[in-house]
Amino acid sequence: MNPPSPDGGIWIRTQHRVGRRSRENMIWPQVSLAQLASLLVPDYSVEVIDAIATRMGWPEFADQVRARRPLYYLTQVTAPTLTNDMYGVFLAKSLDAVTMAFGTHVTPLARETLRQFPALDFVLRGEPEMTMDEVLCRLSPCDLVLVEGYKAAPIPKLEVWRAAVGKPLLHPQDSHILAIATDSAGSLPPESSRRLQVMGLEDYDAIATFVSQHARRLAVAD
Repeated sequence: MNPPSPDGGIWIRTQHRVGRRSRENMIWPQVSLAQLASLLVPDYSVEVIDAIATRMGWPEFADQVRARRPLYYLTQVTAPTLTNDMYGVFLAKSLDAVTMAFGTHVTPLARETLRQFPALDFVLRGEPEMTMDEVLCRLSPCDLVLVEGYKAAPIPKLEVWRAAVGKPLLHPQDSHILAIATDSAGSLPPESSRRLQVMGLEDYDAIATFVSQHARRLAVAD
């Protein structure tokens, strides 16, 4: 289950990033739920309900769960919407379902979540996507690794920003962003120019120098 949001808006629930309200109003496919469902077919009949994509509210969602009376209820949860998400767990438990939750909140806080919500029977820990360290351990020997994604990783970062795209700047919320490559330097707030190294998108020499200066040697276990 990807349960309804707390405010009727589009919220991101995925194993690949921390949950939040979508600033872009973009629906994130429930790949993690589909992966788990594929492991159970054909031994079990499985149905994925994505209340965010279908803009389903709690009354309709509750009717859907009561109509199906599932033996097992597996839900995606995130920290910002955790109390809201657990309403579905309470509902399923009232129908005698075995309840399970997974997500970026319960993976590191499994015991704490189980204590706080007694209607939850099990927490599935671990992420379907490998961590950055796991990926690095599997790479063939090389001189340099450029990382795209893993936005929460505490590594030196270069932000790429185009004002015309209309998306907000990331560096005010991430102290690991040390420079910005942009075609819109004149649109940057003054504090950005003071704190960050600012480069043009086509200033390849400056970008290469930044990368070489901030590259770090990693000790990867065999």
